[in-house]
Amino acid sequence: MGTGGESQAHRSRVSDVNQEPLKMLLPIRGYDSVPLVTLEKAVEPLVSLLPD
Repeated sequence: MGTGGESQAHRSRVSDVNQEPLKMLLPIRGYDSVPLVTLEKAVEPLVSLLPD
């Protein structure tokens, strides 16, 4: 059985459906042609954006 917090989160999620975008989004294309890399390699371009 869920706790009070889980119940509140569920109610909150169900009640915010009216805030979902009504516009139908296009599917993501081309990602399947990009080679798989490790997470470390994938985030390398982001490192310069983070403070030390």
